[in-house]
Amino acid sequence: MSFEDYLLFAATSAIDSDVPDELLPLFISDNAARMAHLSSDTMDNAAWV
Repeated sequence: MSFEDYLLFAATSAIDSDVPDELLPLFISDNAARMAHLSSDTMDNAAWV
């Protein structure tokens, strides 16, 4: 699955959560990146050097 596939799942979970409207884009993109294993927390430290 690609990042775009995970956006649908992240948007669905954002609807169910109590996130302020101004934080929705950040919440959705962060959750999609985390599900796709693309967030900085899951990447190797060498990639950020």
